[in-house]
Amino acid sequence: MNETAGVGGERRARILEAAITVFRRYGYNRTKMSDIAQSAGISRPTLYAAFSDKAAIFDAVIAAMVATELATIRRHLASQDDLKVRLRYACQRWAAPGFDLVRANPDAKDLFDERFDAVRAGNTAFEALLTELLQEPASTAGFGVPAAQLAEMISCALQGFKRFADDTADLDRMIGSLITTTCAALAFPGAYAGDTHRDSSCS
Repeated sequence: MNETAGVGGERRARILEAAITVFRRYGYNRTKMSDIAQSAGISRPTLYAAFSDKAAIFDAVIAAMVATELATIRRHLASQDDLKVRLRYACQRWAAPGFDLVRANPDAKDLFDERFDAVRAGNTAFEALLTELLQEPASTAGFGVPAAQLAEMISCALQGFKRFADDTADLDRMIGSLITTTCAALAFPGAYAGDTHRDSSCS
C-alpha cells in the first residue's frame, strides 16, 4: 500500500502530537512542514495527505489543545459545588499552563495569540464554559450584567494577567482577587447603580 493512500485517525493523532511539540518549540512562523513531518516520522507527501498546509495543522492543534483542557476542567468541576472554587480552578487551569510554557519558551506565545482564528475560538469556548457556571448566580444577583458579559470580563482579565504577572504565584494572586471580587458582587444582589432599594446605611 502506498504511504499516501490513506491517513487514518491514528496517524493523524501522531501528526498532531508531533506538531504540538514543534509549535511549542518554534512558534507558528518559524515552524516548517518539514519540521512537523520529521518530528512525526513521516514523509512530507504523507503529511500533506492529512493536512493541506501549516495553517490547517495549527488550527487542528489548537482545537485539540482546547478540547483537552476544557474536558479536564469539566471533569474536575463535576465534583465541586462552590462557585468560587469552580471559577478559580477553571481560570487557573486555563491560564497557568500557557503562562508557564511561554515563560519557558517565548516562541510558544503563538499558541495563545488571538490573531489566529483557532485561538479566538478556543477563548470563546472557555467563555461559554464560564457563562454556564455564572448563569444562575448572575440571574439571581440581578445587578444587570448578564453571565456572558461576566464571562467575557473574566476571560479578558486573564489575558491581561498573563501579560503582566511576574511569575506563577503572581498570576495566581491576580486570579484569586478577580474571582473573590466577582463572587462577592454576585453575593450582594443590591450592588448595582440602578438599585433604588438599597439600605440607606450603605449610602
